[in-house]
Amino acid sequence: MKSYRERLHDADNKRAIGRVAATLIQDGDYVLMDTATTIQYTAEYMSTKNNVVVTNSIDIAGILCDKPDITTHLLGGELNAWHRNVFGPRTLDMLSDIKVNKLIVGACGISSDGLSAPSVDEAYVKLEMIKRADQVIVLADASKFGKSLFHRICDLGQIHVLITDQEPDRKMKDILITHQVEIMVIPPGS
Repeated sequence: MKSYRERLHDADNKRAIGRVAATLIQDGDYVLMDTATTIQYTAEYMSTKNNVVVTNSIDIAGILCDKPDITTHLLGGELNAWHRNVFGPRTLDMLSDIKVNKLIVGACGISSDGLSAPSVDEAYVKLEMIKRADQVIVLADASKFGKSLFHRICDLGQIHVLITDQEPDRKMKDILITHQVEIMVIPPGS
């Protein structure tokens, strides 16, 4: 179990990743936002205008309610009360009707095989979001590297930008570079 100090450090790193992700969103962008704490920080730091944001996270939708220059669409579906997001066939159906400039998506696991998630439902929603975006921006703290979870979401070739808090090991970095993934490493304490 992590100490209080370690948990605080993790939260600071996620906040820094979210702050940098927010700088990649431009005025007028159509944006999809997945469910994750780091993505909530991205929503908090958004200061752009005339954006349309689509999300399956009730927490992110709540944050964006306080930003009058952003129009927010909350996807429908079955509510996962623990993760505070929606999923299922209705969510996938709603996603199939949209196209966005950018997707801000969290990674549960990232390995040489690609992105993965612990549940099929989560993986299907993330995959459909990836299909709907011109640019896929993955937010992953270093603890996600080397993890391969139950359900594969996509290969690394479908990712455009990876924002993280530590440089991946040499092997992982080489694989990401081979797939033309731009790696943005947030300096410690930023």
